[in-house]
Amino acid sequence: MFDKNRLQEILVQYKKDFSDYVWSNERYKWVAVQNFQDNWDVNAENFAPVCQKAAHYLRV
Repeated sequence: MFDKNRLQEILVQYKKDFSDYVWSNERYKWVAVQNFQDNWDVNAENFAPVCQKAAHYLRV
């Protein structure tokens, strides 16, 4: 059976670890994901500009 209390404990620890370690070391990944979510349009008539716009902020 699914233990909701155990899941809650794991989520609390994950959030703590996320803010202490993951965000500071892997922020760029989350920013890239958000950028693609904001700009990606798989149904666009002209796909190349959509891809370029979505990838624009990934350049370092």
